[in-house]
Amino acid sequence: MVFATNAVVDELVEGLKHAAISRYLCGVALILSIYDWLLLLGQESETIWKGRWTLPKGIYYFNRVVTPIGLVIAAYQLTDLRTEALSTRVSLLASFCAFL
Repeated sequence: MVFATNAVVDELVEGLKHAAISRYLCGVALILSIYDWLLLLGQESETIWKGRWTLPKGIYYFNRVVTPIGLVIAAYQLTDLRTEALSTRVSLLASFCAFL
């Protein structure tokens, strides 16, 4: 019986380690995405902004705007520093973004 309890505790500890790693990786993805976005902003302004508006250009901009917002929401959802009221608002925003 003691061995089963130790196995459960070990599995719980391992799961908590994986949860912490996923939080860190979510933060890394957010930072890298914003860094990439900022690096390409100058080049993007010289090439893409000057052209006429087309459907692919609209899809490109939609993707450029929605992806960082989605990553911020995902990173926020993975942290433990949220209040109930703010968490509800972020969940509603995430649902709205998923609907788009």
